[in-house]
Amino acid sequence: MRIAFLILIALLVLSAVIGIGVILFGSFDGTEIRILATCGVLGAYTALITPSLFHIKRSRALYLTRIAIVTTSGTLAMILWLIWGSKPIGGETYFKVLASLGILALGTNHSLILLATQSGKLMVKICQRTTVIIIVLVTGLFLGAIWNDGLPEPVLRIFLALVILDVLGSLATPILVKSGR
Repeated sequence: MRIAFLILIALLVLSAVIGIGVILFGSFDGTEIRILATCGVLGAYTALITPSLFHIKRSRALYLTRIAIVTTSGTLAMILWLIWGSKPIGGETYFKVLASLGILALGTNHSLILLATQSGKLMVKICQRTTVIIIVLVTGLFLGAIWNDGLPEPVLRIFLALVILDVLGSLATPILVKSGR
């Protein structure tokens, strides 16, 4: 696991050096814009995959962690194809698959961040698990919107209410953990 973290750090440093070089000395032609986009995507990938590496190292939430790694890596590969490839394969379907993988990557890694803290406090456990359930519902509704070209208004209202509860739970969980110490 240490090797994976070192590779990610090296990737970030290399991306930063290349990105700074392009910004300071480049002419911003098509290739340099692609290089900058790649550096940004690799930075985002590193940030997003970190909760998965945390859980793998501790052998926790392994099923969710595997889903997070596959969806995050799949999203990275598809975005890199968009940056460096000629045209997306399958047109609209490509973008729907990309959006779906991205939403699944965000949802699973968001859940892993919430599950990173283990607490014996009942209130923390309730808040964590309830928020993870809400994240699953938000992710499911988001996927439904992607593949069905939106949500009907009543479902959209429920979706937005769940997003607010997701934010509330995501903020309340670490506060509850900290206040319990």
